[in-house]
Amino acid sequence: MTYSAAIVRVLPDSFGNCVTNVDNANSPINISLAKEQHELYTETLKKHIPNVIVVEADENHPDCSFVEDNATVFGHTAVIDQPGHPSRRGEVHAIEKALKQVPSVKTIIRMEEMDKDAFLDGGDVLNTGAHVFVGLSDRTNEKGGKVLEKAFEGQAKTFILQPPGDMLHLKCCVTALEDTKTLIAVESARSLVDEMNRLTDNYYTAIYVPDLVAANVLSANGLVLIQQGFPQSEQILRDQLKEYQIVALNMSEIIKADGALTCGSILIK
Repeated sequence: MTYSAAIVRVLPDSFGNCVTNVDNANSPINISLAKEQHELYTETLKKHIPNVIVVEADENHPDCSFVEDNATVFGHTAVIDQPGHPSRRGEVHAIEKALKQVPSVKTIIRMEEMDKDAFLDGGDVLNTGAHVFVGLSDRTNEKGGKVLEKAFEGQAKTFILQPPGDMLHLKCCVTALEDTKTLIAVESARSLVDEMNRLTDNYYTAIYVPDLVAANVLSANGLVLIQQGFPQSEQILRDQLKEYQIVALNMSEIIKADGALTCGSILIK
């Protein structure tokens, strides 16, 4: 089944004030270049996904273009997340409105109404189509994972994981190709992939790349977006994914904000 819709959000002028763990003292975010990179990302998605809903920026929320963290969708069910960082929780209202414009979304559940102590960023959720993996982090707690487990009960098995090291999000180190059993992961996440396979009776195979940033790819309708600027990882992906249309994007300014390729969109079947 292909993706019928996607939600993206315009990158705000206030993007330089985003929440990030990256030290940009010597190379601050170039806002105009960040906007160009995000616009090219959006235009690329529009070429491959029939209905791309573009939500206006909110200058009060510098991170608002990272819509992935605001909602988690599986099948016809969307969960409005409760982001782990307090400054980001106001972002979700506009995304809920956008989800109501998508015909395939039949049910919308608000996480905070199911459990006010549940917190979750969508970047910590890996939906492979067969399973949902939730990574625990500074932004996502076990209660957040339990809300997803209940919301998607009967549709997908949900597993809660502990990613290695000090990853911001689960999908910093592992992503999945759409409707396949193939994962893309950084070399240092081998133990995590082993755990995913232990939980799923060795369901997955993995392609490993040396660069952490390159482990986050976006796969949709035959398109695979990868990060430009990581030549060794790019060559591995091009060699292994010859049946896909691979597009490499330079997202240098987005990376400075802890942003990855999946962060900028919510994909909906």
